[in-house]
Amino acid sequence: IPVPNYVVIMDPERLAQLGEANKWLRESKLVVKAHEAIGGRFKLGLVKIGLNLDEAIAASREMIGAKIGTAEVRQVIVAEMLDHDAEFYVSIIGNKDGAELLISKHGGVDIEDNWDSVRRLQIPLDENPTIEQLTELAQNAGFEGEIAERVGKICSRLILCFDNEDAQSIEINPLVIRKSDMRFAALDAVMNVDWDARFRHADWDFKPVSEIGRPFTEAEQQIMDIDSRI
Repeated sequence: IPVPNYVVIMDPERLAQLGEANKWLRESKLVVKAHEAIGGRFKLGLVKIGLNLDEAIAASREMIGAKIGTAEVRQVIVAEMLDHDAEFYVSIIGNKDGAELLISKHGGVDIEDNWDSVRRLQIPLDENPTIEQLTELAQNAGFEGEIAERVGKICSRLILCFDNEDAQSIEINPLVIRKSDMRFAALDAVMNVDWDARFRHADWDFKPVSEIGRPFTEAEQQIMDIDSRI
């Protein structure tokens, strides 16, 4: 699933260095957003759009170190801003019977206000849906013709990612069609993985994200490591 060019930084001065080596940082309009598990980032001022490189560096300085409740912004994503019109929503959430796929033509920051537009498909534990079934789901959500077929293919890739990465949930919001080449792109995505499955993933070089508004303590991390070996 295509995504924009992006970098993740913890030091605004690093962004200036990256700008010298990456043409897209110098020539594209940019988006800066806090890379933390904080809901409603746009409405909290933790997403800035339409910036040049100097403005992106300034926005990074403003965000890094900012405290929202008990959470602190430690890093930001700086991404290429893609020109698009409509914003869509796609997610998959694991449950005791398998997983549920959700899609909507009305994604973006107001998805919760348009929740009645979401269409759902339950995916059994032992059988993934066909492209035809996924295309039909997209059509039920209001997508038409070739776009519905392409949304079906995006959903198929999302299900494959969900299975291969031992995910508990994946959300793409928004999914857009970029005007430059009319291809789909995921502008923002969140994946929650089963941390106890990390023995199957040598490429997982990240630490778990705390859901309690602060980093895990050393003792909490040790307990999690013990749990994963039981």
